[in-house]
Amino acid sequence: MNRLSKENTGKILYFLCIVVGAGLLFTVKWAEETRGIYVKIVGFVLIMYGLYGVSSKLVKGNQEPPEDEV
Repeated sequence: MNRLSKENTGKILYFLCIVVGAGLLFTVKWAEETRGIYVKIVGFVLIMYGLYGVSSKLVKGNQEPPEDEV
């Protein structure tokens, strides 16, 4: 019960990336300041890295053969 399956972990990370991305989109007014632009750039890079990791985990979870080949 303490361990999350890889599929659930991937879904949670995917959801968190979407939430963080939405948060960055709503900081447009704050990003007019110099620091805000840097925060958006760093946040965008982190989101892309997170989505890359999540997508690799989700693909690894779908390695089951189709029912026709079983």
